[in-house]
Amino acid sequence: ANGLTRAGPRLAVTEAIDAKANSFSFRAGAPFSGPAALSDPRVRVGKTPSGLAVRAIHIGPYDTMKDTYARLDAYMRAHRIRASGGPWEVYLDGPGQDPAAARTEIWFPVQPRDPAPQ
Repeated sequence: ANGLTRAGPRLAVTEAIDAKANSFSFRAGAPFSGPAALSDPRVRVGKTPSGLAVRAIHIGPYDTMKDTYARLDAYMRAHRIRASGGPWEVYLDGPGQDPAAARTEIWFPVQPRDPAPQ
């Protein structure tokens, strides 16, 4: 309706996490080409974070992604890598994909690594 052409897979950028309430808020979207539809109040233009990041690829249903997040967290801790913001997810396969084979990239923006202790 707005004359935009999708230029990549759908994604979700985490804006806030409330661990106590076991909830989070996010922005959902898709990369596009063409002029931004700024006249539609339901459409906002945004960006994913830039800079250093770590990435994991989750294969399987969305309800098992917590396991991939836990492994990614353990990897980051073991390598003294600190997040510099919230994660974002890129859904490589569309909604019609078999959930057991669905691929999702999980990205965390990170700070440069601390030097090894002396």
